[in-house]
Formats: sequence, structure tokens, C-alpha cells
Amino acid sequence: MALFSKRRRDDRPFWQVAPFASGDPGVLYQHGISCVTNSDGRGMMSTGWAIWNLTDINEHQTADFLRDGYKEWRDTPDFDRVLAAQFLQEVLARLASNPDASWPDLYAVPPEIVEPISTHYSVRCWAASELLEVADPELRSSLEPAVYDAITQARRDFVPGRSMSWAETYADTHGLAMPWQ
Repeated sequence: MALFSKRRRDDRPFWQVAPFASGDPGVLYQHGISCVTNSDGRGMMSTGWAIWNLTDINEHQTADFLRDGYKEWRDTPDFDRVLAAQFLQEVLARLASNPDASWPDLYAVPPEIVEPISTHYSVRCWAASELLEVADPELRSSLEPAVYDAITQARRDFVPGRSMSWAETYADTHGLAMPWQ
């Protein structure tokens, strides 16, 4: 008889495993800041994901933890392109909705309304662009139509230049109308 029982291995990807059990996004945020200080990309990503499970993408620097953490992780020897593609697809899936941003004058809308929507769309476009960079050619070609839709459904004001350029090139090479016109 074994003296110690074996712990079940957690098969979730690292970003889905919270750094510790907490229902307080402020406590997780403080941990995320320590991960930033230590250049711990994976820690920033898992912290950002845990905060996102409790709040929205625009709160407690969730978007920054995810994007900056991904960048830190991407620059390490343990970076895995397949895991990266999975992470980016999960981010896109969580941001699949299209918040209303149909105001005639963006600058007349209070920042507390605009900023969450801006963050939503900019993170979605970032994840889409990163996914195209990390995906192998077969996966990339199968994802391009969905990535195009994810980018072009965002209000132009919220689309980063890299995503905008890719979408315009994609439209041109596929005989589609230019987006945002």
C-alpha cells in the first residue's frame, strides 16, 4: 500500500491554471505585477487568464498580462508554437462577440464606455494577427477567413495597423471589397 497517493496531473494548458486559488482580482493583479518584474511570461499569462475568469478583459490590466506575457513567453526557449496557436484561438473564441461601437462620433462617447470596447477589439485583432504568425501553413490557410472576419468586424478606430494591413491585403488578394469603406 502506497503511503502517499499520486496527485492527478492537471492536463489543462498552463494559462488556464490559476497561479493560486483566489477570487480576488486585486490579489491576482499584485501577483501579475510580480511576474512582470521577474519577466515571467507564462506567469503573466496564467494570471491574466485567472483575472479574466473573474472580470472583463479591460480590468486589472488583464489584456496587458495576456499580451505582454505572451511576448515574454514567445522569446523563451520553452515557447511552443502549437500551444501558442491554441492559446490565441482560445482568446479569439472568448472575444467572438461584437460589442456595439456604432457611434457616429467616437470622441463624444464617455471613455468608460469606449475603453472596454476598444480593449475587446484591439486584443481580438492582436490575437488574430499573432495566430497568423505562429500557425503552420495548413492551419493558417484554414484560419484566414475567420481571422479576416474577426478583424473586419471591429470598428476601424480600434484595429491596430498590423491587423488592418493584413485584412486589406487579404481582401485585395481574394477579390473582396476593401474593409471599412
